Parts: sequence; C-alpha cells; structure tokens
Amino acid sequence: MSAYPVTLDELHNAVQRRELEFYFQPKVSFLTGEVSGAEALLRWRRDNGALLEPDSFIPLAEASGYITTITAEMFPRLLFDMDHIAAESGDPLHMAFNISAQDLLGQRFTGLVDEAVGRRRVNGERLELEITEASVLAHEEAIEHNLCALVDSGIPLSMDDYGTGYSSLETLEHLPFSTLKVDQGFVTRMFESSKSATLVKATVAMAQMLGLKTVIEGIETHGAYAALLHSGGMEGQGYWLSKPLPREDFVTLLQNRRQWPASSVGLLRMAQLGHVWQHKMLMDMAYAYLGDESVGAEVLHAMHMDVSECVLGQWYYGIGQRFAGYPDFVNLEKPHRLMHLVCRLLCDSLSAGADRGAVADVLSELTRNATEVFASLERLETQALLEDLH
Repeated sequence: MSAYPVTLDELHNAVQRRELEFYFQPKVSFLTGEVSGAEALLRWRRDNGALLEPDSFIPLAEASGYITTITAEMFPRLLFDMDHIAAESGDPLHMAFNISAQDLLGQRFTGLVDEAVGRRRVNGERLELEITEASVLAHEEAIEHNLCALVDSGIPLSMDDYGTGYSSLETLEHLPFSTLKVDQGFVTRMFESSKSATLVKATVAMAQMLGLKTVIEGIETHGAYAALLHSGGMEGQGYWLSKPLPREDFVTLLQNRRQWPASSVGLLRMAQLGHVWQHKMLMDMAYAYLGDESVGAEVLHAMHMDVSECVLGQWYYGIGQRFAGYPDFVNLEKPHRLMHLVCRLLCDSLSAGADRGAVADVLSELTRNATEVFASLERLETQALLEDLH
C-alpha cells in the first residue's frame, strides 16, 4: 500500500490538466491594520470537486523529485494571478511563493525567475520566495549559490518555519534571508508556555537587530493577535485574520478594504531596543579594547555609523515620522545626534591612545545622551499605548 493518499500518476495528470491552483492567505500589517501582502498556497481541485491541501500531495512530490516540475509549471501562473489581482484590486501586493530545496539544486527555477525579472514581469517589491529553514540546513553549495543569485536578481528571501531547524543562527549568518517567519507552533503555545511567548518576542527582537523583517504566522485567535500587536513584528498571518482564499475571493477582500487593529508601538519599541543594544555593544567593545588593544580599534569604527543608519535613526527618519509634532519625538533628535558625535569622539580617542580617565569622560557623556534618548522614547511609547486604548 502506498504511503501517500495519491499516486504520482494522478499528480502528473493533475498538473497536465491544470487542476492545481493557488489560494491566497493574506498577511496583515501590524502597523496599518491593512492587508500588506499574501502567501500563494497550492490547492488541488480534483475532477470530482474535492479540494486537496498541500499535505496530501506535496510530500509525494518532494520524495519523487516531481516538485521541480510543479514549481516550474505554477510559477508563470502565479505571475498571471498576481497581475490579475493587481488589476482588479488596484493594489500590486507583495506575494510570497514557496519553493523547495530541490528547486535550488539546478538552474531551471532560477532561470524562470531571471527571465521574469529581465522582462520586468516581477521585481522584489512584488515577489518574495519562501523556503523552510530545514530545507537549507544541508548547506549544499548549489543551494547557497542559487539563493545568492536570486537575491542578486532583486528577489528577497524569507525563511519559513524559523525555529524548527537545528542551526538557525548559522543559517542566518551565512545565507541572504531578509525575512523570518516565526513558526506557528510557538505562537499556538504562547498562552500555555511562557517560554514559547518569550521565544516569539526574542525572535522578533533578534531579527530587528539583524535588520530582518518578521512575519508571525499561526494567529488563530483575537487574543493571539492582541498579544502580538506590540511585539515589533511587521506582519501577522493566520486563520483569525483570514484563511487562504480562492483568487476572486481574495480580490473581494482587497476591494472591501477591511481593517484590523493596528499600532505603531511595536516598531517604536524595536527602535528603542536597537538604541539600547547598539549603545551597550559599543561600550562593551570599548571596554574590551581598553583591556586588550589586540581587539583592534577598527572594530569600534566599524560599529559607528551615520545618525540616519542606526536602528533608531532608520526608525526616526522613516516610519517614526508618524510621531512628528509630538514633543518627545521632536526632543529625540538633538541627544541622538550628540550620541553619534560622542561615539565618533570615543573611537578617535581610543585610536589615539587616550588615557582611561579621558575615555571615561567620553563614556559618561555618551551615557548622558543615551539616557535622555531613552527617556523620550519611554514617554513616547506610553503616550502611543494610551492612544491605542481609545
């Protein structure tokens, strides 16, 4: 008896008869409360009307190697659906498409993407490729090469099911992912396990420090959404927001402009966390340099960046502008700029071999400005939270 509910011949015939189709599961921005994108998920509509989900046929496709044919057949249809959705809704949404590690072992799929990019059928503002963490753990040279090639062509990569593999940190260090999708298992267990709740929040914070976007999947209840609204994640996905929808139903959802709860607090918190983290890292490196000059002053200079490039600066001159006019927001700029001037002075002082007393004075000045920035951010967060309650 076969280990799979369908046969390979049936699956092959389904592809030939175009019985596979896409359903679209919305992603909702925590910042705006609006649909900000979607994930394209395969469904098999059999000739008897039955609708099969991926678990019924993808494992067989993976095991047999037929998955590469399915991917190659469905990618052009995805582009067609994306154009149709954009035309009908007036909104060229960002779409995520799942690929297999097997798709990255050869040139077939990357060739299709290159062609689509070259013909301007798609770009990184409209398409993102999702691959599970487990799929890239082997670190095969071909997989890494093709992942980098896809990024070079302008298509971003998302690591799906983050947290379920065995070498997550190493994978993030070596491969060019720009988005993490927090595995739904952690979200499901959030209200049963404080460790799971902590892991979700810690993953979002770590991603922020690495400059990665986070999508939190598995949001099945209003309570889960409310608990994650201020987490700092960029987008949420799950059945409480919307189940996967046929193309026309998804278009209708977009046309209706449905709105979910939204908040700017999460990204404000991430800016605050980034400010504290970068300040502490710089102080630790300065301490290490004072204890052992072999650490190298170039490490300190590498950590210092322009006022608009640090985590706080990116927020302040970007999304944070929605707080423009708030007194505490206005008051952030001066001490933040002073922090960067003092950081440069610290680097120069250490490079010049300044004595510890002089370095201590510079560190004290840095801390004074950092404390002022932190206090303004705290007050701003409190005000934003109070406004969310109304």
